[in-house]
Amino acid sequence: MANTHLYSLLVLFLLVLAFKFLLPTGKKRKNLAPSPPSIPIIGHLHLLKQPIHRTLENLSTIYGPIVFLRFIASTNYGDHWRNLRRICAIEIFSSSRLNSSSGIRRDEIKQLARRLQQVSSNGFSKVELRSMFTDLTFNIVMRMIAGKRYYGEDVNLTEEANTFKETMKEYADLGGLTNLADVFPIFQCVDCNGFVRKCVGLGERMDLILQGLIEEHRRDKDRNTMINHLLTLRAGFSAGILHGRRT
Repeated sequence: MANTHLYSLLVLFLLVLAFKFLLPTGKKRKNLAPSPPSIPIIGHLHLLKQPIHRTLENLSTIYGPIVFLRFIASTNYGDHWRNLRRICAIEIFSSSRLNSSSGIRRDEIKQLARRLQQVSSNGFSKVELRSMFTDLTFNIVMRMIAGKRYYGEDVNLTEEANTFKETMKEYADLGGLTNLADVFPIFQCVDCNGFVRKCVGLGERMDLILQGLIEEHRRDKDRNTMINHLLTLRAGFSAGILHGRRT
């Protein structure tokens, strides 16, 4: 079975080489930055090795500060993506929005300092900071988004928090895997190792969590959270469309 896959990849590789060098191309690349040698289909994907920043530093040392790299992943860039980028820049990551949640960050840092004080109250003791910093980061993000804390010892929403943490762990586990079809499009019709099925199931569970948070905020509109802010923007946008249709 392994030999069959190997032969298939070799045949595919030869076909790509044939199309690349024997068929005429309608346009030529001009004025591009220096580029390292690439491989058909996957481009420069094979060059991305951990740690990524060291790899990019080595490439810039050889080819200069601007390097042209090709990857297989792409998406259509149109009005929808431009609108999402504008919303992220202005309504989510703007200085005013981040400053409005500075109290949340201060409060979570105080709680972290309090936990460290409790651990060391009886003398010197070892502390595993990675998990504490993970709790700190997730709690800051979730309080900014939904006004809830899911991590730490003083969490009240135990069942909801456990569901969220399990989903995040599965998301992290899947993020470390590679779908063969993403690298070799010829395998898109095959769900290798159930990767697509797992992603679909994870997406459905994530949708349930997010939809539950949205419904909560639709009932309670007084929370100073990102979800309520985006719901307000959506209501204003919808009202503007209706007004435009009427006029």
